[in-house]
Amino acid sequence: MRDYLIRRFLLLIFTVWGVSVVIFLIMRVVPGDPIMALMGEGGATKEQIAKIRRDLGLDRPLAVQYFDWLWDTLRLDLGKSLWKGTDITWELKTRLPVTLELAVMSLLLVVIIAMVSGVLSALRQDTWVDYFFRVFTIGGLALPAFWVGILVILALALWFNWLPTIQYVPFFENPRENLIQFIFPAVVIGWRGAAVTGRMVRSSMLEVLREDYIRTARAKGLAERVVVLRHALKNASLPVVTVLGIEATLLLGGVVVIEQVFSLPGLGRALVQSIYYRDYPMVQFLVTFFAVVTVVINLLVDITYGWLDPRIRYE
Repeated sequence: MRDYLIRRFLLLIFTVWGVSVVIFLIMRVVPGDPIMALMGEGGATKEQIAKIRRDLGLDRPLAVQYFDWLWDTLRLDLGKSLWKGTDITWELKTRLPVTLELAVMSLLLVVIIAMVSGVLSALRQDTWVDYFFRVFTIGGLALPAFWVGILVILALALWFNWLPTIQYVPFFENPRENLIQFIFPAVVIGWRGAAVTGRMVRSSMLEVLREDYIRTARAKGLAERVVVLRHALKNASLPVVTVLGIEATLLLGGVVVIEQVFSLPGLGRALVQSIYYRDYPMVQFLVTFFAVVTVVINLLVDITYGWLDPRIRYE
């Protein structure tokens, strides 16, 4: 296990490094000039633009710019945003709690809804309960999250006179307002994940419930709750964990979109705004940060395999 973790850690480093190189090059080849986006058309003379470019180091060779940025990042000197002029470290500290709370809340909803719907659908196969959750999963797979988010805002505005608040309300400052602010975007993001994961739970449970050891457990007189939760659900969890890992990474993409729709000041919204203004340092850091989160989630999924199934051994 130790050798496997070392190899995965090395792979993590090379993966993140590759992502940093790709995003650095993409930001340089896409149309648009960060200085022109910052100053606006006619906002400065050519001499002033050239001076700003020299001050920011954008006139140096690309290789020099990349390794300077990489070295500063390794030293945890993230630099400043070209667009806002604030320290990226400060932006991370203020925006990360928003994105983290939204992602965690969405993932909790995914797990709870998927487990409940998947287990009930398997236990009540081909009944109205099963058909109801099938429709639920089809809707989650078919409807785009951003479109559902817009519909939710319209419905809440028309029927309850509620609109998303622009100012972020921390949980410990006002728990009620915080939960109201986050519950709707969390549901919108989590619907698709719950649909995909719920289908996998149902499929795995149907397969496990037909196994001989389940019939044996029932023949011994074990309570149905014990048979389902202790024997069936745990043995059906291995493919579910794989899907959950994938959905956890896809939540990052959902966060980017939904934060913009619901005006949440998180990292996802900062990424969209930074791309628009060609904010090189901010975009490079945020994409690299999301890449790190993704590969760490994948590593945690692999480790969870061994906990769920002791027969799995990593050489």
